Amino acid sequence: MKIGLLINLQAGRGPAYNRMFVATQLPRLFSGLRALMPVTAVLVPAESPAAIIARENSIPLVTLAITPRGNRDETVTAVRLACQAGAEVLVVVGGDGTLADAALGILLAQKMLPAVGVGTKVRLLGVGIGTTNVGALVAFKGEELAGATAVQLDQWLQSLQPFKPPALVAGVADEILGVGFNDCTLGFTVPATVQGQRLDVDAAAMMAGRHEQGTVRPVGGPETEVWLRRKQQPLLVARGCEAGQIIIGTVDERYIGKAVAGGVCLTALARAPAALVVADKPLTRINLDAGKMEAVEPVTTRCFSLSTGDRVAVKGLLDNTVICVDGNPLSKVSGEQEVTVAVDTGLVTCLKPVNKH
Repeated sequence: MKIGLLINLQAGRGPAYNRMFVATQLPRLFSGLRALMPVTAVLVPAESPAAIIARENSIPLVTLAITPRGNRDETVTAVRLACQAGAEVLVVVGGDGTLADAALGILLAQKMLPAVGVGTKVRLLGVGIGTTNVGALVAFKGEELAGATAVQLDQWLQSLQPFKPPALVAGVADEILGVGFNDCTLGFTVPATVQGQRLDVDAAAMMAGRHEQGTVRPVGGPETEVWLRRKQQPLLVARGCEAGQIIIGTVDERYIGKAVAGGVCLTALARAPAALVVADKPLTRINLDAGKMEAVEPVTTRCFSLSTGDRVAVKGLLDNTVICVDGNPLSKVSGEQEVTVAVDTGLVTCLKPVNKH
């Protein structure tokens, strides 16, 4: 069995901490996997952090022909090449955004060679070392691995089971920009960790490789319209300044009974895979205290359940609004462009332990 390995040392707390974490935990993880699976090769991008760290720990490697660039395109391309080289398990160490990019790479591999089923048999095993680590693709959080005993880790690995999480497919003008498994947001900032500090980072600057403090502000203008296109008649759910922020997110049983979450708790109770939330104030922010919160209250939200095949369409956004999927800023949009987010299931298979708690 071939296993692909990708590591994003830039995630979460940054390269210094992550390199130390990966150097100690990666050998433990691979030792456990090799005890369960007949691993014949580990596929890694040439001269990547994954290659360097794996080589330092005497993990046998087969390198993929890709030039290290340190961006999300490298992740997508490396995953696609690993799939085409026959990887059956893909171990990805990074944040929610890195895991979402890996999922996109699997989908692109399948799209390029659908006749032979490339990508359909690949199972993704995610290790979360990012800022939030709340996406459905995360099998283990970094702190869980670091704190697990040898017996616990062995039990977790033996209980790994395939799981197909709901996916959010974001695009503009029929072009797919990214796939998410936690949320897709439309805004001007994105929470990120910069030099150990959590900040609301300017999303457009982050796309250019810069981590700068951003200004949290609404995305809705006079021409903004948010449509929910179900199998039945399309529904206009918000317009103008009602759309301070638009969030499409996956939902699970953790919301059930949490009535304070508003309509999302009912969406979870109804077993809908996702929800659309339109708020009159920005919600995806991290630099907030009680005083700032009081200054923006009340916050009014509208919630709509989403089923497989449902599509959210937004047009008339303020210029330079950024589409973010699982923490990844993907693209700036203008008021003339229409953004769509569709709910799908069964696109990617991930591995998760069933007895971790």
